[in-house]
Amino acid sequence: MFYRVLKAHEFTDQHGRKVRKEPGCIVEVMQRAVAATLLQAGVIGSRDRTHVPSFLSGDPAPPFSPTVRVGFFIATSSWYSGGRLHMYQFALCLARAGAEVFIVTDRYPAWASDYPECGRLAVVIDGHDPVPPDLDVAVTDSKGAFGERALAYRREHPWCVLACFNFETPNWVEKYVPDYAKSLGQEQGVFREADILMANSAESALWLNRWLRRHDDDFVAVLPPAVNTFALESAEGAGQPERERPYAVWSARSPAYKGGDVAIAAVRSLPFPFDLLMIGQPRETPPESELHSFEPLKRISDEEKLALMRGATCVLAPSLFEGAGMVPMEALACGAPCVVYE
Repeated sequence: MFYRVLKAHEFTDQHGRKVRKEPGCIVEVMQRAVAATLLQAGVIGSRDRTHVPSFLSGDPAPPFSPTVRVGFFIATSSWYSGGRLHMYQFALCLARAGAEVFIVTDRYPAWASDYPECGRLAVVIDGHDPVPPDLDVAVTDSKGAFGERALAYRREHPWCVLACFNFETPNWVEKYVPDYAKSLGQEQGVFREADILMANSAESALWLNRWLRRHDDDFVAVLPPAVNTFALESAEGAGQPERERPYAVWSARSPAYKGGDVAIAAVRSLPFPFDLLMIGQPRETPPESELHSFEPLKRISDEEKLALMRGATCVLAPSLFEGAGMVPMEALACGAPCVVYE
């Protein structure tokens, strides 16, 4: 479980190393007994409990401060999500480049522990923590209440630049996954009021322009996602995982278009011993047979995932549609062959 640190303390990480965490940080405590002791001592608390770091007071930055302040208005799902990860990478890069970055969201992102801490990146729990009144840029993915929240912030602070990020639009998705396209809706309001439009791939930018009936192909800036190189370096130093039989890796959410059923059928068809490790949310977990086992692995770290990819015979990514294929990118970075549709 993840908790917010309330008092400076040395914690033991998953490798048995002692790591000092300062107040406001988020820490994962694996053992319930240890968590109970730390909770009782007031060392940790709920990860959604408000804790105000030195620069997150809700006050404006000091006069003539050289710092740029950026707010990311996004909802956080309880599961790993390529879009949410991409936005977190974007925020972390800006913070490491010197900006003061505030992720305005509804819960602490579970995947934050896969990346190094940065003192200039703060998670603001909407409704609990104060949002600074002097953001220079507000970034949103336009989805749901947080897209409207970013738009409302810009209307109240007209100097603030509104950047709207796109992963996929209904006109693009409906060719591949009609039901998913319907769930995206047709709301264009945040996009139309944005000062800057961004997309996660050139194809996404193309279809966003068509959706908004714009004809300038250069209107949308493209910022692709990246592989978590911090975790990759750790995975490379951890050595190959020891397994009795060769295996493939599938990593995705549960919707049918992600191809979990296809990956299972492919492994079942093999006439020799071969296993499938399923990271994320498989729709089903088939029974083990003499030749094949199907192992669901939920909520593992990026380091563990990339280590498994490094030891895999191949990575299976039979998704019908992707805004930007992060899993194939990760597989190739790990040196693992990746099987995909065109």
